Amino acid sequence: MKESELGQALQGAVAAGSPPLAVDQHQMLALAQRARTRRRASLAAGAAALAVCAVAGTTALTGNLAFGGGGQRTQAGSGGGTGCPTGTPNPTGTWTATGNPTATPTGNPTATPTGGATGSASNGTSRWTGPSMTVSVSPLPTDTSSPVPCETGTETPWPSGQSDRTATVGPHHERAVALESVLQASLPAGAHLVNPFVQGQFDSYVGTVEVWQYSVYGDVALPNHNGTASVILDVYSPKPGDNTNLCVLARRFQEQSHPDCTVRTVNGQHVAVARPRGTGPSYAPPPTAWVVYRAPDGTVVFLAQGRHPDNGKPAKADIFTVDKMVELALSGRFTQ
Repeated sequence: MKESELGQALQGAVAAGSPPLAVDQHQMLALAQRARTRRRASLAAGAAALAVCAVAGTTALTGNLAFGGGGQRTQAGSGGGTGCPTGTPNPTGTWTATGNPTATPTGNPTATPTGGATGSASNGTSRWTGPSMTVSVSPLPTDTSSPVPCETGTETPWPSGQSDRTATVGPHHERAVALESVLQASLPAGAHLVNPFVQGQFDSYVGTVEVWQYSVYGDVALPNHNGTASVILDVYSPKPGDNTNLCVLARRFQEQSHPDCTVRTVNGQHVAVARPRGTGPSYAPPPTAWVVYRAPDGTVVFLAQGRHPDNGKPAKADIFTVDKMVELALSGRFTQ
């Protein structure tokens, strides 16, 4: 066999074993269109899922801020707060996705097909086929509980330019210092205060009215080696709308919730005399008795005494008799 004949034979064998591929232009165009449709459907499904998740997250967040969705309220105070929330807690909205999206709706959504789409929706996965669909989110349930007041601003507006409750200068501090002198002058002859604590501090706002507390307390060294007692004087400035029941007011002293309490009337004025019942709260120094007087202008006076000091040997007797405590409360010297 000649070389040329061998080459022709080999070419013929290759041609017979691997015929050329037939190209159908209509089939190739259809394949390309289907690929493009799948890409668009994937993009649309992702957009729909993101929209639903964003709505669910926004609804939950806004609901919490408005206290209608189980959120917690942050009070304004010296440590700062969130202030009053703004906005609508139960928003509604509509998002439209095209293609063949698959989405998992949250927040009780409803899905409505548009543009000839068919399918079904529930609180689980909604699947639709067709060119587009519309997803809408229903409002969250309305909170029917009583509204919770909120504070404006982020910090408690301390009065008199103070950075906290305590007044270290100015008229409120000066009044507390003056009460120390008055209390010292009220002690029996030979008794004196030992390292007393003196403080004028802001208590609260009632509307625009400032309520202040003036405190003096400390150990009292008694004469004749009778040991060391303790005394507490708290004076509150008038508080609009405050309770006028003296035995109810007596419970506020050291959070004594169930003291023995009686009300005495002297020259038409009323004073509550209270004693702890049982062990009571663990305050130091513990009182043996206290009196409560409410002046005509609303100023409230608490005067208490005890036999167990912070330091020193416990006293063998009280500083005052109960009658003397009532007399001091009614004298007006603590309310001037």
